[in-house]
Amino acid sequence: MTISYDYYRIFYYVATYHSFNRAAAVLSNSQPNISRSISNLEAQLGCRLFKRSSTGVTLTEAGEKLFAHVEAAYRHLAAGEEAIAAATDLKQDVLTIGISVGLTQMTMHDMIIPVIHAFHKAYPGVKLKILHASSFSLMSEIAENLMDAAFVTTPAGNAGKKAYHEKLMFSYHDIVIAGPQYRSLAGREVHLAEMADYPIISLRNGTETYELYRNFFADHGLVYTPAVETVSTGQTLTYTIEDLGVGVIHPKDAEQALKEKSVFKVNLKEKMPKRYIAMIRNNKEKKAAIVLEQMVDTVGV
Repeated sequence: MTISYDYYRIFYYVATYHSFNRAAAVLSNSQPNISRSISNLEAQLGCRLFKRSSTGVTLTEAGEKLFAHVEAAYRHLAAGEEAIAAATDLKQDVLTIGISVGLTQMTMHDMIIPVIHAFHKAYPGVKLKILHASSFSLMSEIAENLMDAAFVTTPAGNAGKKAYHEKLMFSYHDIVIAGPQYRSLAGREVHLAEMADYPIISLRNGTETYELYRNFFADHGLVYTPAVETVSTGQTLTYTIEDLGVGVIHPKDAEQALKEKSVFKVNLKEKMPKRYIAMIRNNKEKKAAIVLEQMVDTVGV
Protein backbone atom coordinates (compact mmCIF):
# COMPACT_ATOMS: atom_id res chain seq x y z
CA MET A 1 0.00 0.00 0.00
CA THR A 2 1.50 3.34 -1.08
CA ILE A 3 0.09 6.34 0.77
CA SER A 4 1.28 9.91 0.38
CA TYR A 5 3.62 11.07 3.13
CA ASP A 6 1.70 14.35 3.19
CA TYR A 7 -1.41 12.50 4.38
CA TYR A 8 0.50 11.18 7.39
CA ARG A 9 1.97 14.64 8.05
CA ILE A 10 -1.52 16.16 8.02
CA PHE A 11 -2.86 13.30 10.18
CA TYR A 12 -0.09 13.99 12.73
CA TYR A 13 -0.98 17.66 13.08
CA VAL A 14 -4.74 17.11 13.22
CA ALA A 15 -4.24 14.47 15.94
CA THR A 16 -1.82 16.72 17.84
CA TYR A 17 -4.06 19.80 17.79
CA HIS A 18 -7.42 17.94 17.88
CA SER A 19 -8.64 20.31 15.20
CA PHE A 20 -8.74 20.57 11.41
CA ASN A 21 -8.65 24.38 11.61
CA ARG A 22 -5.61 24.53 13.89
CA ALA A 23 -3.75 21.97 11.78
CA ALA A 24 -4.56 24.02 8.68
CA ALA A 25 -3.17 27.16 10.32
CA VAL A 26 0.06 25.45 11.41
CA LEU A 27 0.54 23.91 7.96
CA SER A 28 -0.42 27.14 6.14
CA ASN A 29 -3.14 25.22 4.36
CA SER A 30 -6.92 25.48 4.10
CA GLN A 31 -9.39 23.59 6.27
CA PRO A 32 -11.14 21.97 3.25
CA ASN A 33 -7.78 20.63 1.99
CA ILE A 34 -6.94 19.24 5.42
CA SER A 35 -10.37 17.59 5.72
CA ARG A 36 -10.09 16.16 2.19
CA SER A 37 -6.65 14.71 2.90
CA ILE A 38 -7.87 12.99 6.07
CA SER A 39 -10.88 11.58 4.20
CA ASN A 40 -8.55 10.22 1.51
CA LEU A 41 -6.28 8.67 4.14
CA GLU A 42 -9.26 7.04 5.87
CA ALA A 43 -10.49 5.72 2.53
CA GLN A 44 -7.12 4.22 1.67
CA LEU A 45 -6.73 2.64 5.11
CA GLY A 46 -10.35 1.48 5.16
CA CYS A 47 -11.19 2.80 8.62
CA ARG A 48 -12.21 5.93 10.50
CA LEU A 49 -9.33 7.72 12.22
CA PHE A 50 -11.20 10.55 13.94
CA LYS A 51 -14.43 11.14 15.79
CA ARG A 52 -15.83 14.53 14.76
CA SER A 53 -17.71 16.79 17.18
CA SER A 54 -18.60 20.46 17.53
CA THR A 55 -15.60 21.02 19.80
CA GLY A 56 -12.99 19.33 17.61
CA VAL A 57 -11.82 15.83 16.79
CA THR A 58 -10.53 12.88 18.82
CA LEU A 59 -8.81 9.73 17.66
CA THR A 60 -10.69 6.49 17.20
CA GLU A 61 -9.12 3.24 18.40
CA ALA A 62 -7.64 2.74 14.91
CA GLY A 63 -6.45 6.35 14.95
CA GLU A 64 -4.69 5.84 18.30
CA LYS A 65 -2.82 2.83 16.91
CA LEU A 66 -1.75 4.73 13.79
CA PHE A 67 -0.74 7.82 15.76
CA ALA A 68 1.62 5.81 17.98
CA HIS A 69 3.60 4.82 14.87
CA VAL A 70 3.36 8.18 13.12
CA GLU A 71 4.45 10.06 16.26
CA ALA A 72 7.45 7.77 16.68
CA ALA A 73 8.40 8.34 13.03
CA TYR A 74 8.20 12.11 13.54
CA ARG A 75 10.45 11.90 16.59
CA HIS A 76 13.02 9.93 14.56
CA LEU A 77 12.89 12.46 11.74
CA ALA A 78 13.23 15.37 14.18
CA ALA A 79 16.20 13.67 15.84
CA GLY A 80 17.82 13.25 12.41
CA GLU A 81 17.27 16.90 11.51
CA GLU A 82 18.70 18.04 14.83
CA ALA A 83 21.75 15.79 14.46
CA ILE A 84 22.51 17.45 11.14
CA ALA A 85 21.67 20.98 12.32
CA ALA A 86 23.54 20.88 15.62
CA ALA A 87 27.07 22.28 15.42
CA THR A 88 29.95 21.25 17.65
CA ASP A 89 29.91 24.73 19.15
CA LEU A 90 27.52 24.79 22.15
CA LYS A 91 26.26 28.22 21.07
CA GLN A 92 24.71 26.70 17.95
CA ASP A 93 23.47 23.47 19.51
CA VAL A 94 19.93 22.12 19.87
CA LEU A 95 18.90 20.54 23.19
CA THR A 96 15.75 18.44 23.50
CA ILE A 97 14.46 18.16 27.07
CA GLY A 98 11.67 15.88 28.26
CA ILE A 99 9.59 16.57 31.35
CA SER A 100 7.49 13.86 32.95
CA VAL A 101 3.75 14.47 33.33
CA GLY A 102 4.20 12.87 36.76
CA LEU A 103 6.13 15.88 38.06
CA THR A 104 4.04 18.15 40.25
CA GLN A 105 3.47 21.85 39.75
CA MET A 106 5.50 22.65 42.86
CA THR A 107 8.36 20.44 41.71
CA MET A 108 8.35 22.15 38.33
CA HIS A 109 8.35 25.59 39.96
CA ASP A 110 10.94 24.86 42.64
CA MET A 111 13.31 22.41 40.97
CA ILE A 112 13.00 21.95 37.22
CA ILE A 113 12.25 25.39 35.79
CA PRO A 114 15.13 27.05 37.74
CA VAL A 115 17.59 24.60 36.15
CA ILE A 116 16.28 25.16 32.63
CA HIS A 117 16.12 28.92 33.19
CA ALA A 118 19.72 29.02 34.43
CA PHE A 119 20.88 27.07 31.39
CA HIS A 120 18.92 29.26 28.96
CA LYS A 121 20.31 32.42 30.56
CA ALA A 122 23.89 31.14 30.39
CA TYR A 123 23.56 29.76 26.84
CA PRO A 124 20.90 31.79 25.02
CA GLY A 125 22.18 30.59 21.64
CA VAL A 126 21.19 26.98 22.36
CA LYS A 127 17.80 26.16 20.87
CA LEU A 128 15.63 24.40 23.47
CA LYS A 129 12.87 21.93 22.58
CA ILE A 130 10.79 20.87 25.59
CA LEU A 131 8.32 17.98 25.45
CA HIS A 132 6.00 16.49 28.09
CA ALA A 133 5.31 12.74 28.26
CA SER A 134 5.21 9.86 30.72
CA SER A 135 8.44 8.89 32.50
CA PHE A 136 8.34 5.53 30.70
CA SER A 137 8.18 7.21 27.28
CA LEU A 138 10.96 9.64 28.14
CA MET A 139 13.24 6.88 29.46
CA SER A 140 12.69 4.95 26.25
CA GLU A 141 13.44 7.96 24.05
CA ILE A 142 16.59 8.78 26.03
CA ALA A 143 17.77 5.19 25.70
CA GLU A 144 17.14 5.31 21.95
CA ASN A 145 18.95 8.66 21.62
CA LEU A 146 15.78 10.40 20.40
CA MET A 147 16.05 12.95 23.22
CA ASP A 148 19.02 14.53 24.94
CA ALA A 149 17.88 14.88 28.55
CA ALA A 150 14.76 14.44 30.67
CA PHE A 151 13.42 15.06 34.15
CA VAL A 152 11.48 12.01 35.33
CA THR A 153 9.93 10.33 38.35
CA THR A 154 11.46 6.98 39.17
CA PRO A 155 11.69 4.35 41.91
CA ALA A 156 15.11 3.99 43.55
CA GLY A 157 17.79 2.62 41.26
CA ASN A 158 15.50 2.48 38.24
CA ALA A 159 18.05 3.82 35.78
CA GLY A 160 19.39 1.47 33.13
CA LYS A 161 23.02 2.38 33.63
CA LYS A 162 24.03 1.10 30.21
CA ALA A 163 21.16 2.86 28.49
CA TYR A 164 21.54 6.33 29.99
CA HIS A 165 23.04 8.40 32.80
CA GLU A 166 20.92 9.17 35.85
CA LYS A 167 21.36 11.95 38.41
CA LEU A 168 19.06 11.61 41.41
CA MET A 169 17.79 15.00 42.53
CA PHE A 170 15.19 14.48 45.24
CA SER A 171 13.30 11.76 47.11
CA TYR A 172 9.79 11.83 48.57
CA HIS A 173 6.70 9.81 49.48
CA ASP A 174 3.27 10.51 48.01
CA ILE A 175 0.34 10.96 50.37
CA VAL A 176 -3.32 9.99 50.14
CA ILE A 177 -5.90 12.78 50.39
CA ALA A 178 -9.70 12.90 50.38
CA GLY A 179 -12.52 15.45 50.43
CA PRO A 180 -15.45 15.98 52.83
CA GLN A 181 -17.55 13.17 51.40
CA TYR A 182 -14.97 10.67 52.69
CA ARG A 183 -14.73 12.12 56.20
CA SER A 184 -15.17 8.61 57.63
CA LEU A 185 -11.51 8.02 56.69
CA ALA A 186 -10.27 10.94 58.81
CA GLY A 187 -8.65 10.72 62.25
CA ARG A 188 -7.71 7.07 62.13
CA GLU A 189 -5.32 4.60 60.49
CA VAL A 190 -6.61 3.24 57.21
CA HIS A 191 -5.32 -0.01 55.76
CA LEU A 192 -4.50 -0.20 52.05
CA ALA A 193 -7.15 -2.91 51.65
CA GLU A 194 -9.81 -0.47 52.87
CA MET A 195 -8.52 2.29 50.61
CA ALA A 196 -8.82 -0.09 47.66
CA ASP A 197 -12.58 -0.19 48.24
CA TYR A 198 -12.86 3.55 47.55
CA PRO A 199 -12.66 5.31 44.17
CA ILE A 200 -8.99 6.10 43.59
CA ILE A 201 -7.77 9.12 41.61
CA SER A 202 -4.33 8.75 40.04
CA LEU A 203 -2.23 9.44 36.97
CA ARG A 204 -3.32 7.44 33.95
CA ASN A 205 -2.26 3.98 32.85
CA GLY A 206 1.01 4.10 30.93
CA THR A 207 2.76 6.39 33.42
CA GLU A 208 5.50 5.39 35.85
CA THR A 209 3.23 6.47 38.72
CA TYR A 210 0.44 4.12 37.66
CA GLU A 211 2.85 1.20 37.30
CA LEU A 212 4.47 1.95 40.67
CA TYR A 213 1.16 1.78 42.52
CA ARG A 214 -0.10 -1.19 40.55
CA ASN A 215 2.96 -3.06 41.85
CA PHE A 216 2.55 -1.60 45.35
CA PHE A 217 -1.04 -2.83 45.55
CA ALA A 218 -0.07 -6.21 44.05
CA ASP A 219 2.63 -6.63 46.73
CA HIS A 220 -0.19 -6.39 49.28
CA GLY A 221 -2.44 -8.83 47.40
CA LEU A 222 -4.67 -6.07 45.98
CA VAL A 223 -5.69 -4.90 42.52
CA TYR A 224 -5.02 -1.28 41.58
CA THR A 225 -7.99 0.03 39.57
CA PRO A 226 -8.28 3.84 39.71
CA ALA A 227 -11.77 5.22 39.11
CA VAL A 228 -10.33 8.44 37.66
CA GLU A 229 -7.14 8.50 35.58
CA THR A 230 -5.65 11.97 35.15
CA VAL A 231 -2.89 13.49 33.01
CA SER A 232 -1.45 15.71 35.77
CA THR A 233 -1.22 15.96 39.54
CA GLY A 234 -3.18 19.21 39.30
CA GLN A 235 -6.12 17.27 37.89
CA THR A 236 -5.73 14.68 40.65
CA LEU A 237 -6.09 17.44 43.25
CA THR A 238 -9.08 19.01 41.48
CA TYR A 239 -11.01 15.74 41.26
CA THR A 240 -10.22 14.98 44.91
CA ILE A 241 -11.47 18.40 46.05
CA GLU A 242 -14.67 17.71 44.08
CA ASP A 243 -15.22 14.51 46.10
CA LEU A 244 -14.82 12.08 43.20
CA GLY A 245 -12.52 9.82 45.20
CA VAL A 246 -9.30 9.60 47.19
CA GLY A 247 -6.21 11.05 45.53
CA VAL A 248 -2.60 9.90 45.47
CA ILE A 249 -0.41 13.00 45.24
CA HIS A 250 2.89 14.68 46.10
CA PRO A 251 2.50 16.36 49.55
CA LYS A 252 3.69 19.75 48.26
CA ASP A 253 0.92 19.82 45.66
CA ALA A 254 -1.71 19.24 48.36
CA GLU A 255 -0.23 21.72 50.85
CA GLN A 256 -2.55 24.66 50.10
CA ALA A 257 -5.67 22.52 49.89
CA LEU A 258 -4.80 20.92 53.23
CA LYS A 259 -4.39 24.38 54.80
CA GLU A 260 -7.75 25.46 53.39
CA LYS A 261 -9.25 22.16 54.63
CA SER A 262 -10.82 21.43 51.25
CA VAL A 263 -9.11 18.04 51.60
CA PHE A 264 -7.59 16.09 54.48
CA LYS A 265 -4.72 13.61 54.68
CA VAL A 266 -5.64 9.95 54.96
CA ASN A 267 -3.35 8.21 57.47
CA LEU A 268 -2.43 5.08 55.56
CA LYS A 269 -1.17 2.19 57.70
CA GLU A 270 1.14 0.86 54.98
CA LYS A 271 4.18 3.00 54.10
CA MET A 272 3.94 4.50 50.63
CA PRO A 273 6.82 3.55 48.30
CA LYS A 274 9.78 5.92 48.17
CA ARG A 275 10.00 7.92 44.96
CA TYR A 276 12.76 9.87 43.25
CA ILE A 277 13.00 12.74 40.83
CA ALA A 278 15.95 12.35 38.51
CA MET A 279 17.55 13.94 35.50
CA ILE A 280 18.59 11.44 32.86
CA ARG A 281 20.60 11.93 29.68
CA ASN A 282 21.65 9.59 26.90
CA ASN A 283 25.11 8.14 26.37
CA LYS A 284 26.03 10.37 23.43
CA GLU A 285 27.87 12.68 25.84
CA LYS A 286 26.36 15.72 24.18
CA LYS A 287 27.99 18.84 25.59
CA ALA A 288 24.74 20.77 26.11
CA ALA A 289 23.17 17.85 28.01
CA ILE A 290 26.23 17.51 30.23
CA VAL A 291 26.17 21.25 30.99
CA LEU A 292 22.44 21.04 31.83
CA GLU A 293 23.21 18.23 34.27
CA GLN A 294 25.90 20.38 35.89
CA MET A 295 23.31 23.16 36.26
CA VAL A 296 21.35 20.90 38.64
CA ASP A 297 24.13 21.41 41.20
CA THR A 298 24.79 25.01 40.22
CA VAL A 299 21.28 26.21 41.09
CA GLY A 300 21.37 24.28 44.36
CA VAL A 301 18.64 21.73 43.67
